[in-house]
Amino acid sequence: MPHRDGVVRPRSLAAAVLVLGIAACDGPIGAGDAGGVDALVVGAGPDAAALDAASLDAPMADDAARAEDAPRLDTAADAGPDRSLVAGVHEVLFVGNSYTYVGDVPARYRGLLGATAPRIESVAFGGYTLAQHATDAATDGTALAGWLRTGTMEQRAFDAVVLQEQSQIGGFPEDQPDRMASLAGASALATLAHGNGSAVVLYLTWGREHGDDLNPGLFPTYEAMQDRLDAGYRAMAVRLRGEGNRVRVAPVGAAFRAVHDDVVALGMDPEAEGSAFDALYASDGSHPSEGGAYLAAVVIEATISGADPTSLPDATDLDPSISRAYREVAARVMADPAWESELR
Repeated sequence: MPHRDGVVRPRSLAAAVLVLGIAACDGPIGAGDAGGVDALVVGAGPDAAALDAASLDAPMADDAARAEDAPRLDTAADAGPDRSLVAGVHEVLFVGNSYTYVGDVPARYRGLLGATAPRIESVAFGGYTLAQHATDAATDGTALAGWLRTGTMEQRAFDAVVLQEQSQIGGFPEDQPDRMASLAGASALATLAHGNGSAVVLYLTWGREHGDDLNPGLFPTYEAMQDRLDAGYRAMAVRLRGEGNRVRVAPVGAAFRAVHDDVVALGMDPEAEGSAFDALYASDGSHPSEGGAYLAAVVIEATISGADPTSLPDATDLDPSISRAYREVAARVMADPAWESELR
């Protein structure tokens, strides 16, 4: 629950270690995304959408005759697929809203890269949608126009552009006006990114901890909201790939769901205050806590680089055991066959 003064405060992460160890900012336009502005309700009725993401040893010469019949090792198969979207050191542009800047996901992402951290930029405003970002990108003089369209070649040379949609729109029906505008905005931004040689990463966000009171017909529970967000971002990825873009989905919401399901598997209430799932959220039940933002950054980095999440560094402001637990959750999600098609 929000504090009476309306301030969004991070919750204690102490409970996360127990559950995660055993098991292995954007809000609505208005209240959630922009910090208390009146929400915009679209349509009417229970289903209306309301706005408030080496080598082997060589055989000896004497063994040549036997070599043809000897069993052979397929070392490439054992090595597994190359999951990297971008090779080596990479520069990234984040485009989103408060689900990007609360907890400072871009800065946490930079922290994961350590001393080799390249240019990481972010354009994020409270309550912003991809349609609004697309308008800005088409408007001379805006920061996003410079990063994607009017800047020098060096300024536009991002290896990946991370797109994060407003927290509800990704789960709206595809014939709903805001959802249609979202898809068009994502397409416009992806086209600009592709023109600069950048890959696109869709930052799949999480459902509200207790569902969305503004859209009870669509998002009555966390699980229902996450299901719709998962489907919506997958559909967006299909559309953008069909337009010729290199696209991956960073399944951050799936990592939140993994923590949720771990708590349920232990016979506990994931929405109870102090649970490991609850610890992923700020006090508004919408934006990420510090731990939730760290988990998001880990999943996004693993999506872009193909890195093993367990090999990434701890967060400097979290207990090492908490950081490790979140990375183990991310590793499970990245290895989940359900997301394999989105990570290649």
